[in-house]
Amino acid sequence: MKDYHYQIGGCLPEDAPTYAVRRADSELYAGLQAGEFCYVLNGRQMGKSSLLVRTLQKLTASGFACATIDISDIGNQQVSLDKWYGGVAYKLLSGFNLFDPLEFMNWWRDRALIPPVQRLSELIETQLLGRIAEKMVIFIDEIDSVLSLKEPLDDFFALIRACYNKRAIDDRYQRLTFALLGVATPGDLIADHTRTPFNIGRAIELNGFSLEEAQPLVKGLGEKVDNPLAVMAEILSRTGGQPFLTQKLCKLVAENGGDAEIVAKLVKEEIVENWEAQDEPAHLKTIRDRLLNQSERASRLLGMYQQILQVGEIVADDSPEQRQLRLSGLVVKQQGKLRVYNRIYQEIFNLDWVEKALGELRPYGEALTAWLASDCQDRSRLLRGQALQEAQTWAAGKSLADKDYQFLAASGAAALVELRQKEEQSQAQIHRLCREKELLEQLQQENALRKATEAQLRRERIQKAKIVTGVVGALMTVHAFLMGLFWVKPSVDRMNSQLNTLSLYSEALLESDRQAEALVQSIKAAREMRRSVGVNPDSRMRVLLALQSAVYKGREADRQLRERQAFRKEKIVTAMSSDGGKLIAVLKGHGSRVLDVSFSTDGKAIATGSADGTARLWHRDGTLLCIFKHPSPVTSVSFSPDGQILVTASADKIIRIWHIDGRLVKKIPGNNREIEHVKFSADGKMLVSTNKDGTGMLWNLDLEDLLKQGCAQLGDYLQSNPQLSEGDRHLCDRIGV
Repeated sequence: MKDYHYQIGGCLPEDAPTYAVRRADSELYAGLQAGEFCYVLNGRQMGKSSLLVRTLQKLTASGFACATIDISDIGNQQVSLDKWYGGVAYKLLSGFNLFDPLEFMNWWRDRALIPPVQRLSELIETQLLGRIAEKMVIFIDEIDSVLSLKEPLDDFFALIRACYNKRAIDDRYQRLTFALLGVATPGDLIADHTRTPFNIGRAIELNGFSLEEAQPLVKGLGEKVDNPLAVMAEILSRTGGQPFLTQKLCKLVAENGGDAEIVAKLVKEEIVENWEAQDEPAHLKTIRDRLLNQSERASRLLGMYQQILQVGEIVADDSPEQRQLRLSGLVVKQQGKLRVYNRIYQEIFNLDWVEKALGELRPYGEALTAWLASDCQDRSRLLRGQALQEAQTWAAGKSLADKDYQFLAASGAAALVELRQKEEQSQAQIHRLCREKELLEQLQQENALRKATEAQLRRERIQKAKIVTGVVGALMTVHAFLMGLFWVKPSVDRMNSQLNTLSLYSEALLESDRQAEALVQSIKAAREMRRSVGVNPDSRMRVLLALQSAVYKGREADRQLRERQAFRKEKIVTAMSSDGGKLIAVLKGHGSRVLDVSFSTDGKAIATGSADGTARLWHRDGTLLCIFKHPSPVTSVSFSPDGQILVTASADKIIRIWHIDGRLVKKIPGNNREIEHVKFSADGKMLVSTNKDGTGMLWNLDLEDLLKQGCAQLGDYLQSNPQLSEGDRHLCDRIGV
C-alpha cells in the first residue's frame, strides 16, 4: 500500500490501483468487440479518458488493432477543412503504424481535386482495410472540439455512417468500428439530423460509483481510518459517486485520517467554503462555466435547475435543454427523473446562487422577482416603453425559463392595452370635437335656412298685397259668397307656402348630408299635404320630389357607409405599408425570414410569422407586444374580426388559437396535413385552412360571446347618448340597437 495514491483529475494510468470498474467498462468493451458503433457523450471529469485507455488495452490484448484520434490535437482555430481532414488521416496512419511522411504527403496531394472527406474515405478503404487484416477500432476522443470549427463537419459523421452501410456490400467493413467520446450531445455535433450516425450507434452511460464499484478506492483508506467501508459509504453519500469528487475526498480523508464524521468536516472546510478559491484543479468552476457561458440557453438551464432544487426532481424528457443541463454534470438522470447529482453540488449551487446568477443575466431581474412575489398580480412591475423593448431585444433568440416568457407576455399585453386606451381616449376626444363642429354647422345652416324662408315669405306677402290692392275695388261689388272666398284663399296660400317651406328645408338638409332629419321633414310635409285641401299642383310635386329624394339618398348613404368602412380598413393597411414613400416602422426581432403577415381589422396591430418558430405581435409603430413560440416555422397568421384572437399555423401540422396577451386558447390538429394558410371568416365564427396537398379545410369555432359583448357595449353607448337626434334614434330602432 506504500505506492497507493489517489489521482485528482486527468487520465488514470493503465495500472492505476484506484481505477474503479463500472458497468460502462463492460458495455463499451462488449459493444466494440461485437462491431457496434459506440459513443460516450457525457459531462467532464466523469472518467471518459480512463475508460478509453482501459478498453483499448483490453481490445489490443484480444487481438484488435486500435488507434486513437484526439480531435483537440488537430486544432480548431483557423484550420481549413482540407487541413483538418489531413490531420485526421495523419493520425489514423500513425495510430496503425502505417505512416510514411513522404508517401502520405504525395498520396494526399495527388487527390487534391476531390473533396477532403472523399480522400479520407479512400484512405480508410485502401490503406486501412487493404493493409490491416485484424479487426479495427478507431477511438475518436474530445469529439466536442469540432464545435469550435467555423465550418460544420456533417460530412465527417456521414462518412462514419457510410462505413457501416458498406458492410452490406463489402465484407471488409465488418472489421472496422468506431467509438466517439466527448462532452456534447448528438444535436450539438451535427446540424443536419437526417445524416446523424447516432441512430445506428449504442450510447454508453457513465454513472457514478456504487459502493461495490468503489472497492478499489476503499483499499487506500485501510491504514488511515478506523472503518474504511463506513467512511467510503459516507463519501459516496456526499459525492453521489462522481469520480473526480470521490477521488478528491478520498485523498483528503487519507491525508487527515479519522472516522466517518471527518467527511462532513472536510467537505465543508476544503470544498464548499470559499469554493472558487479552493477549486484546484478546476471542477466546480467548470460546471459553473458550462451553465453560464452558453448565453443563448443560460437562463433556460438555470430556470430548469431552479425547478429541480425547488421540487426535488422533474420528469426527464430528453429535450435539448435537459441534455445540456446533464452535460454540465450538475444533474443526473435516475429512474426517468432529473435530480441534483450530489449533496456537494446542492450546497454550492443552491437557490441563492441560482437567483443571483439569473439576476445578473436578466436586465429585468428585479421587476420579475417583485412580480412573482405578488403572485403575478402587481401590474406596476410589468415592463413598459423602452424597458420592454430592451428586454424583448435581449430575449430574442434565447431559450428562457417559462416564467420569463410569462412576464414578457404579460408586459406586452399590458402595453397593448395601454396603447389602445390612449387611442380610444384620443378617438373619443376627436369624436367630441367633431360633434361640436357638426352642431355648430347645423345651427348655422338652420339660421341660414330660416332667414331664406322668412325672405321668401316676405316676398310672397308683398306680392299678395299688390294683388289685393289691385282688385280691392272689384271685390267690393262681388256677392257675399265671393267675400267669404276672399278670406279662404289666404289660408290655402299659407298652407301651400308652408308645404313649400318644409320641402325647401328637407332639400337643404339633404344637401348638408343630414339624411335622417331630411327624411323626417319630408314625411312631415307629406302627411300635412294628405290631410289638406286646395293643394296646388306645384306644391304637390315639390313635396313628392322631396320625399322621393330623402328616401333614395338614405338608401344611398347606407351603401356608401359600408363602402367607406371597407375602404377605411384597406386604407389603414395601405398607410402602414406606404406613406408616400416614407418608411413608418421597421419590425425587427425575428431570427429568420418572415413567412406571413396580417393586420388586425382596426389596423392598430400587426402579426408576423417566421421560420424561426415564432409569431410576433406588433403595434403599428413597430413596438413588439408579444411573442408566441412554436416548435417549428410559423407559416400563417390571422386576426379574428374583433382583434382579440390570433390564429397561427406552423410546419408541425397544428393550428393554434391564441389570446393576444400570449395565452394559448386552443390547438387544432391539421389531420396530418402541412398547412400553408389559415384565416378567420368575416363573422369570426369559422376558420378556413389550405394545405400543401391541394386540399382545404373548414373549422367551426364558438366566438358568440365576444360578438354579444361588443353589441351590448355599442347598444349601451347609443342608448345613453343624450345628444342623439330623433332621426338618429329612429335609425337605431330600425337596426335593433
